[in-house]
Amino acid sequence: MAGADTSWATGFLTSIVVDYLEERHPDAARALPYSAIFAGTELANRAGDARALLTDPNQWLPQEVLARLVLAAEDATGEADLAYLATRAHFERPHRRGPSIFEIIVTLFDDVRSVVLASSGWASAFTTNTALQALDHGDRPEATVLSLVSTRGRLTRLPALFIRGQCEGFPALFGRQTEAVFREEFTQLSLQHLLHDFDGYELTQQGERLRIVDRGGSLVASAEGITLGVERLPAGQHLPAQDGAIVTPAGSEYTVWSAAGAQPAPLAKAQAVRIVDGGELRRGRVRVPLQTGAVYGAPYSKARFRWTDRGATTIPAESRLRDASRLLFTHLHELKQTQRRLLRCERDNASLREENAQLKSELVDRHRFTDLIAVSPKMRALCANLERVVDGDSTVLLLGETGTGKEVVARALHYNGPRKTGRFVAVNCGALPEGLLESELFGHERGAFTGALQRRVGKFEAAHGGTLFLDEVGELSPALQVKLLRVLQERTICRVGGDEDIAINIRVMAATHRNLPEMVKVGSFRQDLYYRLNVMPITIPPLRERREDLPLLAQALLNKVRTRTGRFAERFSPDAVRVLMEHQWPGNVRELENVIERALILAGDQSVITASHLPAEWFGDRIEVGAAAGEPWAVIGKMDWSCFADFFDRGGSFDDLLHRIEWAITERAVREHQGNKSHAARTLKRSYRWLRKLEKESLDPGASQSDA
Repeated sequence: MAGADTSWATGFLTSIVVDYLEERHPDAARALPYSAIFAGTELANRAGDARALLTDPNQWLPQEVLARLVLAAEDATGEADLAYLATRAHFERPHRRGPSIFEIIVTLFDDVRSVVLASSGWASAFTTNTALQALDHGDRPEATVLSLVSTRGRLTRLPALFIRGQCEGFPALFGRQTEAVFREEFTQLSLQHLLHDFDGYELTQQGERLRIVDRGGSLVASAEGITLGVERLPAGQHLPAQDGAIVTPAGSEYTVWSAAGAQPAPLAKAQAVRIVDGGELRRGRVRVPLQTGAVYGAPYSKARFRWTDRGATTIPAESRLRDASRLLFTHLHELKQTQRRLLRCERDNASLREENAQLKSELVDRHRFTDLIAVSPKMRALCANLERVVDGDSTVLLLGETGTGKEVVARALHYNGPRKTGRFVAVNCGALPEGLLESELFGHERGAFTGALQRRVGKFEAAHGGTLFLDEVGELSPALQVKLLRVLQERTICRVGGDEDIAINIRVMAATHRNLPEMVKVGSFRQDLYYRLNVMPITIPPLRERREDLPLLAQALLNKVRTRTGRFAERFSPDAVRVLMEHQWPGNVRELENVIERALILAGDQSVITASHLPAEWFGDRIEVGAAAGEPWAVIGKMDWSCFADFFDRGGSFDDLLHRIEWAITERAVREHQGNKSHAARTLKRSYRWLRKLEKESLDPGASQSDA
């Protein structure tokens, strides 16, 4: 596995999602970009057959891979509770992939209560960041299930969906009629974490209420803070020992938080928020309801699990052991196959690491910033400046127009410098209102303001030992400018609502597209802060001033986007490159990447991006590319008639004109196929012999007559 900071999940969870897609939504399964799901993770360069890795129940994968897979599956199917449906479907399927160790244990127990009370073992079998605990309700077929996700990983809706599917699904393994119902009372998931997976929504505060609003400012749902009460549950007599228990008994009782009909808490308090005006979050076809009365942001999640076992029978221990032994041997066989795949991957990776180390050693002497395209003189000068500051801790101020790649340069400085083993943390200072930005930068203490349900570490602390990149620093309010100046001077921060100074060891890089000296003159930016930031200013040239870099840069971005999106086009035609070179690029590299992504979509299953796939508005009156792409003859209507009139006045015939147009189209097809005449002929639905004959006639007009 990986470092302690990474949360991992078993491939059993990803395999049931893929199985469900392939069984219920085969078209969506075929279109899913499996390789892109691993991008940016520790397995990005080791995924190999990405689908095979996701469907191996004995693998362990970064939690982010599981989250991306489920999000992509939700978007493809429109099913917001897909993780729950997939888990239920897995246990109901007569021929399941596996068996997993969980299924072996369930078969051995052959009793719902025993399986539920062993739930602390499920958590460690499936993830590295989730704790589970079941509290028995005595003789009743009922239990309270608590779950706690470590804040080391990003909180999502997934744990609750998988746990519900697990609880309601595993009784199907007994082979008899068993009903199970899982109902959540409150969740650890906060509204802030929930909104992370839904673009276009914002959480604001109005008085005592939290409001979720959409892009247009319309209210979607609202919530109010509540104080949780407690309820007391008897401690069962036959509970197995549970490692890392979420709650521990006091005498013969457990005290757990409760959101409804509860006693007030005697000492400690727990805060949460309750939805008072329900609504719905939307992402494409995905709809997630915010039910009135639902409680978010609790210290842990809590649910009631009830079951009815209608056909329970006593199975001899020998039979249960025989069945479990058979499943264990099957499981061991699959573990062996997984081990073989891992050994093959490790062998291939060792070879790649050796080759990569050799290539890096060859590059480092020539150029340390190999991830920057630097052919033009201005970019080479930029790289020379970066070489001068990369090994120090001086504050760097990156200047340039929007979209020039200031964050890319900041990352290059970080990952080539002495702090490369630390974190690179980026904050967009213009993306958040002042109140939220202060908390984002400095963190806050629990109870510092309404909705501050627990202590939060800010970006300055998160970047300790590494680099903090402040993008659009010119957008900071005067109050935050003062606080940032103090941090740069003292190298300490104080959380919102706190009274303790916390020392930080970071390198600060800042960026802006605004004219800071002019802002200083008019008084909208502090002069002393400007001097603190302007230790080493580096200006990044706009794309129109580095046109020599454009072909290589466009190809690099094409490779990046096609890997992320799973599209087909691999290169640009010469005409497309010419059009890219002629454009002025007001949006710089960001605009170029967006144009390439749109061109990839328009290119469909074609392998080459042509000029017809580029934005129509670039071509002005010369040609309407959109019309020409579907109706090539529409170009004729845009041409000046005088050129035709001159041709006919000089004695040209209509047949001769058609012949020349025919050859011009054929010649263009040959160019588009890089001189491959066989491919060009196939595109034109003609034979190679026809093309050669037309070429001969066009290059030597008397050839056809002499042949005759």
